[in-house]
Amino acid sequence: METLAACFLNRDAQAIEFQDCGSKFAHVTSVEVSPCKSEPCRLILNRNSTISIKFKPRENVTEGHAQVYGIIQGFLISFHLPDSTLCPHITPNGCPMKQGMEQTYNFKLPISPADARLTDTNDDIWLTIRWQLTDQNGDNIVCVDLPATIVSD
Repeated sequence: METLAACFLNRDAQAIEFQDCGSKFAHVTSVEVSPCKSEPCRLILNRNSTISIKFKPRENVTEGHAQVYGIIQGFLISFHLPDSTLCPHITPNGCPMKQGMEQTYNFKLPISPADARLTDTNDDIWLTIRWQLTDQNGDNIVCVDLPATIVSD
């Protein structure tokens, strides 16, 4: 697995590492999370976190979906996305995406109490966030793993 650096949106941010977990049909050029001041990113319950993934597709993409998982001790637990469709969250032009043209996926993820079901305690939840973008055939375009904690506000 290739280790890449991730940059963050706010001015107090620092670069962190993320893992490419199988970006089959794209080259990921950067990942940004906001708010995030240090590694691992602290995702606060009942607040939004924004992710931006810049990538260059290795194929033309006409449609797709996003999936988000929390990984704890090797178990994948699905996070609910209010809108899992890919194209409305792609800039500059949505879909179709052209092979080799840089695209940015932007998504504001609400961190809901349902996501805290990952554990039955009130402790901070340490996990890896896996964000996958799939194409019209269900194949991975992008897959990135980010270290994170879910904390109460």
